[in-house]
Amino acid sequence: MITEPHPAPVHVRPTGPGPTPLVPLSSAADDSPTRER
Repeated sequence: MITEPHPAPVHVRPTGPGPTPLVPLSSAADDSPTRER
């Protein structure tokens, strides 16, 4: 979705592939692959 570092929420980080170490494990394992893909 949003690839910018400033407006990007915690669950949607400007990374893209795979979960980020900056986000919680629950959000990264459940939201990242679902929202970013």
